[in-house]
Amino acid sequence: MGVMATMQRLRVPPRLDSLIDAIGEHRFESELIRFLDGLFHVDHYALFALDGAAPQEISALSRDGSETSHKHASLYLKTELWRRDPTMAVARQVSDSYEPGMIYLDVNALPDRELRETIYPLVNERLLLCGHSIVGRIGLSMLRTSGRSVPALHSEPAVQELGPILLSILSKHMRARQRGGNIRFALSRLEDIQARVAASAVKLPPREVQVCARLLYGVSTVGIALELEIGEETVITYRKRIYSRLAIGSQRELVIWYLSLLDGDDPHDPAPLDHFKVREISAIPMI
Repeated sequence: MGVMATMQRLRVPPRLDSLIDAIGEHRFESELIRFLDGLFHVDHYALFALDGAAPQEISALSRDGSETSHKHASLYLKTELWRRDPTMAVARQVSDSYEPGMIYLDVNALPDRELRETIYPLVNERLLLCGHSIVGRIGLSMLRTSGRSVPALHSEPAVQELGPILLSILSKHMRARQRGGNIRFALSRLEDIQARVAASAVKLPPREVQVCARLLYGVSTVGIALELEIGEETVITYRKRIYSRLAIGSQRELVIWYLSLLDGDDPHDPAPLDHFKVREISAIPMI
C-alpha cells in the first residue's frame, strides 16, 4: 500500500485533534508522546532547538510519564555527547539546507559504545525529524526501546506522510508558548475554521470555503454532502478545485496550509514537501 493510500486510510490520525487542541498549553508534551506512541510506537521523545553553537532542549517526555527522556537529553547536552552523535551531525546539515528530513539510526550498530550505553540504553532505534520552522531550526528525536516488536521506525508509512505536519504543529506550539497565548481552538470550531479560510489570501468561492472548512474539521465526503445538501461527487469536485487553487495534492498539505494561516506564514512553510526524505544511518564512523 502506497503512502497516499495509507494517508487516505488514516485520514485524521488518532489523537491529532487532541494534539492540535493542546498547542500552546502545558499538556502539549503529554499529548505529543501519546500521539507519537499511538502512530509510531515511540517510547521517548526530545525536542531540540538546533540554532546556535549547540542544540538546546525544549522539552522531553517518556511514554510512562517519567523524566527518563529529559534526564538523558540533559546528559546528552551537558556532556557534549551530541557532538559524537551521527544523527545530530546530519540533522544540522539538513536544517541548514532548508529542506526538512528524517534521519534514522540503528542504535545497535552505533560504533560509539559510550554514546550507545549512556544516552541510548535499551534503545533500538532513533528517528530524528528536523527542519526549519517559524521559530528557527528544530529537531524532534524519537526513540523506541528493544521490547517493542513492531516494524522499523523508518518503514512506518505515516512517518514520511506526517513529518511536515508535525514540524508545523511543533512550530506553532513553540511560537504560542513564546507569545504566552494558545490556539487551542484552531480546529475545534467549524465556524472559526470557515471564517479563517474565507479570510485567506486565496479567496475561495463561498461553496468551496464551506467544503474546505469541513474537510479540515474532519467531516467525511458523505457527511459534507448530507450537511450541504449536495451530491457526493459534487463534494469530490469541490475538493479537487480547492486542491488546485491551493497548489496542493493531499489532506496533509491542506492541514499544513491551514496551520500556516494562524500566524500569517507562508502557506508552503516549512519547506517543499517533495523533498521530505528519510536518511538512514546504520554504522557510520564516529563523529
